[in-house]
Amino acid sequence: MRPITISSLVIILLLFLLELPVAGQVEPEVLLNERFIDRPLNMHKNQMQINLGYGLRYETGFYDDEGLLLNLEEEGKSILTHNYLFDLRYGLLSFMELSLRTGILSKNESMRQVIKIGIDNLVSYAGNTETRGFDDLNLGVSLSLPFLPEFTGFSVHGGMSIPLRGDDPVQPEHELTFPYQIPGAYDIVYQFRESPGQGVACSNLGAGMRLAFSNMALISRVHYSFPIQEGTGYTWHSRIVGNSIEYDNETYTFLPRRYLDYSVSGIYQLFPWFAADLTIRGKQGKGGWQEFTGQQYSLPGIHSLHAGAGFEIMVTPMLRISQSFSFPVTGKNTYSGIFIFTGMNMNLFPF
Repeated sequence: MRPITISSLVIILLLFLLELPVAGQVEPEVLLNERFIDRPLNMHKNQMQINLGYGLRYETGFYDDEGLLLNLEEEGKSILTHNYLFDLRYGLLSFMELSLRTGILSKNESMRQVIKIGIDNLVSYAGNTETRGFDDLNLGVSLSLPFLPEFTGFSVHGGMSIPLRGDDPVQPEHELTFPYQIPGAYDIVYQFRESPGQGVACSNLGAGMRLAFSNMALISRVHYSFPIQEGTGYTWHSRIVGNSIEYDNETYTFLPRRYLDYSVSGIYQLFPWFAADLTIRGKQGKGGWQEFTGQQYSLPGIHSLHAGAGFEIMVTPMLRISQSFSFPVTGKNTYSGIFIFTGMNMNLFPF
């Protein structure tokens, strides 16, 4: 007779929980009317949530390696990012949620015109780097700890992000003109085009905790992601030959950073249909490298801390809208700017 393994016991336990009736089972109409602070971390069984959102980020600063904030506008630089989010969550069991998330990103990094005057020539140049396309596809599973009191909750999650593109920017389209009546003088506008995402598959793990008190709640989350393989891409080089620009590309290997994201939110339920929140959110990135001319160079560690506020309005039991903004508090080797997000989620019990 074969001994019972730990994996067999886990499967038996999951099947038991699947068949176990939920005590005091609540009708879907009641669950859809839950206040923000009363909702569990995961979806209810058979609940589907569709999240759509738009984020706007405008960055005009950069924290250097010492944490000193530099003003990019003084150097003629700015970064404007539009992010369109799609997130699908489904409660497969009373303690298990499946999720799918992706988005479309449009980022524009610009540098205003700079003029350099030499002894026998004049050069005017400006630059624009455009990043546009689908972000990585994130697939996840979240498990909540059952049988906890209603005022608390704990969940763990894991998943994988899959790149929807390779790290293969298209050929630049620089613009070269000769408007000056000076030998060797010219204008050049650099036009680079890149794709969003990490470029390689990554795994992630995390946890969440919720505590509710009367009209208030405290929610904390932690999320750790790491690459599971190296990536290969290529970068473009250009040079001026006569009155035109010639391009060539160089292949390189890379490994993205490991990231730790964490947040703590305090929520106050002002009305049954209106909740406001204050949030502290941080991010750390370590490790990773990129090859350059045949040598591997370590990526610098990054750190950022943001504070923000927001609110959610329940328009109908099936529809909720939210608005939030955040601003940087401190950082290291990362850009600084404001972030505004508008979200909408639709909830239903389809089966």
